[in-house]
Amino acid sequence: MTNLANPSQLLPLELVDKCIGSKIHVILKSDREVVGIFLGFDDFVNMVLEDVTEFETTSEGRRVTRLDKILLNGNNIAMAKLTDDQVNEYHEIFLLFDTVGDNKIAGSQLGEVLRAMGQNPTESDVRKCLKDRNIRLSFEQFLPILTGISKTRPHNTLEEFTEGFKVFDKEQNGTISSAELRHLLTHLGDKLSDDEVEQLLMGHEDPQGNVNYENFVRAIVGGGNL
Repeated sequence: MTNLANPSQLLPLELVDKCIGSKIHVILKSDREVVGIFLGFDDFVNMVLEDVTEFETTSEGRRVTRLDKILLNGNNIAMAKLTDDQVNEYHEIFLLFDTVGDNKIAGSQLGEVLRAMGQNPTESDVRKCLKDRNIRLSFEQFLPILTGISKTRPHNTLEEFTEGFKVFDKEQNGTISSAELRHLLTHLGDKLSDDEVEQLLMGHEDPQGNVNYENFVRAIVGGGNL
């Protein structure tokens, strides 16, 4: 057994898949506060449990039987092999949705954030991943959800790119400002140079400085540039 004395510590992503099928035991300081996590293998796992709502006492500790925050099961914990660059890219996008400054997102934003990362989950998918939409999720809690969703959905379709831009469409009129689009293209994902962005935007910016992102994505995807 491994005791995670400090559950807030960031832990290696490649070890998460070892948790599949393992019993997870927790030691609670109070009814709601987790102070230690026991896993059925000798390595750490990149998951923080913060709200245990049901557990049973065993000779080894208290075994989690239900979580309101995260559904911890094999499908959610199974991690795709992510590179450091991919994790950093996802983290940058994740932080764009932190409106409080605590490095977390609202549970109600889960679908939006996933779509901003190129995924296209249904509302049913989102509900299966998160029971309580009123909580706030850390990046460490979010990442297993992302990888679980990404393994079951096709990537890089026109619809998914469009959905990714749609979350930045505050007016819901089919456009985003060219300034915001420039920022996204030069700071997130496969970062483009200013010259590359100007070439891509040529002919797509209207007199008000906005871009119809559906037409933009259709032109870019059709030309093989995304």
